[in-house]
Amino acid sequence: MDPFDFGTLHDTLGRTVARWGNRPAYAVSPMPGRAYHPEGKEYTWRQTADAVEALRRRYADAGYGLGHRVAVLFAQRPEFFFHHYALNALGCSVVPINPDHRQDEIAYVLEHAEASLALAVDDRLDGLRAVARSLGNGLPVASFDDPAARLPEARTRAAEGRPDGAT
Repeated sequence: MDPFDFGTLHDTLGRTVARWGNRPAYAVSPMPGRAYHPEGKEYTWRQTADAVEALRRRYADAGYGLGHRVAVLFAQRPEFFFHHYALNALGCSVVPINPDHRQDEIAYVLEHAEASLALAVDDRLDGLRAVARSLGNGLPVASFDDPAARLPEARTRAAEGRPDGAT
């Protein structure tokens, strides 16, 4: 293997799991009152890979893949990486949205990214939906936090006159 050919981010996850599967990958220290994992949480590399695979299937089943851009308004927590790995495995671009951005800044990012889907942590979901509506382009918005929620079907760029992968 060429030492500079690491493959995709998802490829590196597979190699890491094969070597370090039962070792800790991500940890959140306890913090009573925090909206997520107030008792703390730790994920092994194998648990990370399992979570990533479940998300990868979820995105694939909804039609997301090469050429789609998915904007993610997130909080700093391990689950962001799970989404990132899963989307990367499908050839999607991840457009991170800074949770400190104001609505006009978020609108600017979404408009210029030409996102196919926007995700938000639940406490920011309503605000992101309002921004998406203000753009008037039908951008679907879904929950980052609810893995059981049905994702909106992917819109292809071909439907907009451009093939997937085209800019």
